[in-house]
Amino acid sequence: MMDNIARSGIRMVEGYFGFLKFIGYQATLVDEALSQLAGHGEVPPMHLRMRVHGRPDLGSFLDVGSRCAQDLQAALATQGKQFADFGQILDFGCGSGRTLRWVTKLAPQSQLYGTDIDGDAIAWVQGHLDYVSASVNGQKAPLPYPGDSFDLIYSISVFTHMDEEHQFFWLEELRRVMRPGGLLLASLHGHDLWKAFPPEAVKQLQQEGVFVAKTRLWDGVFPEWYQNTYHSVEYVTSNFGKYFDVVDYLPLALDANHDIAILRKR
Repeated sequence: MMDNIARSGIRMVEGYFGFLKFIGYQATLVDEALSQLAGHGEVPPMHLRMRVHGRPDLGSFLDVGSRCAQDLQAALATQGKQFADFGQILDFGCGSGRTLRWVTKLAPQSQLYGTDIDGDAIAWVQGHLDYVSASVNGQKAPLPYPGDSFDLIYSISVFTHMDEEHQFFWLEELRRVMRPGGLLLASLHGHDLWKAFPPEAVKQLQQEGVFVAKTRLWDGVFPEWYQNTYHSVEYVTSNFGKYFDVVDYLPLALDANHDIAILRKR
């Protein structure tokens, strides 16, 4: 009898998750139809949007991507540049193309590249965004590009999740693939996001310049080192400055949430 109850329970659970999968599939079809009608083209399925966006709704996914592209354009303007001035552009940590789909409108003649540790997201980009050359990168492995490949690299919500070991590895690697004089725009969690932390965390940030806050939110989705990382301006100037010239630092310049560090390869 207990075996029958157990089997019945398993079937109920399987049916429940099957129902959720069906609902997610139907929602994706609706999202795609609405996106096509609005002239936004194909959109990634809900589970891929959730990984980069943290929310399932399509409207905010598109809105944030558009704002990020415009905010990066504004950051470039502080250097007398715009996206269209760069021939080879890399989105480091592109996810399923939330920002790239808008960058192509600002730089239609540029060659766009995207890379990410999320193989499912990259597979979707490869299959649906034909204006992007996308590839999967390892957690700590050279990118599949020769040296001096890009004159612009931007990175949204990547260094905000790295410990120092990974941070320094990727600064070195991005310097390798950057052309001399090229720009790196890196989003960071700055003072406005950590000033209200508990006193001990604020003290550590003030003394050490960096603080990695542990979270279980992405367990099973991203690697263990993927946490929430916060920086001080002084830390960025001193440590990022070992790899690039730090030419400007713009508080809350990306979606009114992240700071933007503007770095130039010497």
